[in-house]
Formats: sequence, structure tokens, C-alpha cells
Amino acid sequence: MIITIGYWISFGLLLYTTIEPKFNKYRPIAKGVTSLLFVSIYLILNDHFDLIMLIALLCCLCGDILLAFKKNGQKRFFVSGMLAFLLAHKFFLMVMTHYAPFTLIDTIMSIIALIILKVITYKLDIHFGYKRYMIWLYAFIVVLMGNKAIDMAIFAPSAYAILLGIGGTLFVISDIVLLFLYFKYKNNLMLQLTNSCIYYLAQFLLALAFSFYH
Repeated sequence: MIITIGYWISFGLLLYTTIEPKFNKYRPIAKGVTSLLFVSIYLILNDHFDLIMLIALLCCLCGDILLAFKKNGQKRFFVSGMLAFLLAHKFFLMVMTHYAPFTLIDTIMSIIALIILKVITYKLDIHFGYKRYMIWLYAFIVVLMGNKAIDMAIFAPSAYAILLGIGGTLFVISDIVLLFLYFKYKNNLMLQLTNSCIYYLAQFLLALAFSFYH
């Protein structure tokens, strides 16, 4: 209970450092602490231990720290941060498919989602430059994980799978918001706040899911 309260207090401070310009320089610290706390929630509150899930959360922690440096103008950390999140999505996907294996419909829906995303970025004149191959590889893994997460959230019979599915779905939505934040509407405060709210709720649910595992 205390770790959960600490998590949301830390998250509130993260939002404050995002909103208040004079405290922006502390945002990477607030982000790192909040991310460390969702890993702690997983370790402390869950009786069932899954190493792959822990690795996925640790990858997210690393990605958050690396992208926080990117926010300070050090763009060389962007690719490293994306790689960390790419691995995180892959490991989350491994956890989900262990309990709900892939079907042909999952693959078809993922391809459709990727095509829709491609059309949207084209219509909005969003260009990824030299990062385009990595971005689309990342997007492919994301839609695969998102599709399986939606599947679990809707059709799973247990609280564990539902929380895992909702958390995974929110994670994908936060990535979509981040796409527009980085490549279309840079430094947009509302998008930053929206992304943070969705992302940290997603991580909380993902970290908490295994406490309902039976």
C-alpha cells in the first residue's frame, strides 16, 4: 500500500515538473524515480514472479531514463531509448503469448493496424528521416503487442489477464501519443501530460497484474 501511494505521489511531482517551467530541469529525476517505483511495485506486491515480466519493466525504466536525456537535447540517447522500449514490448508480448497464444486473426489485425498508422502519418505529413526503418520495426512490434493486449482485455477470464491486457493497450496508446509528440507537435504540453498519464497508468496496471495471478 505504501509503495502504491509513493508511486502516485512521485507521478504527481513528475506532472508538476512538466507543467512548471522553472522545475523542468528536475523532470528527468522525477521520471526516473517514478519508473523505478513501478518496478518496485512489481517486486513487492506480487507473489508470482515472472523473470520476463521483470526484464520488460526494467527495459521500460532504462528507456525512460534514456529518453529523459534526449529531452535535454542529447539526441544520441533517442535511438538507445527506442531500443530499450522495443525490447520491453517484445518481452511484454512474450508474457502475453505465453498465456494467450497468437492466432491468424492476431496477425491480420496487426497488419491492418500498421497500414492504418502508415496512412495517418502520410496524411499528416509526418517524416521519420533516417529513423524510419527503426520506427516501423518498432511500430510492428507495438501493434502485435497491442493486438494481443486487446484480445486479453476483452476475452480473458481472469483479473490478471484483464489487467495485463488493459495495461498493454494503454501502453500502445501512449506510444501513439509519443509518436505525434516527437515527430509532429514537438514540446506540446498537453500531449506531454496525456502521454505521461496514460503511460504511468499502463505501467501501474502491468506491474500490479501478477498480484492477481492464480
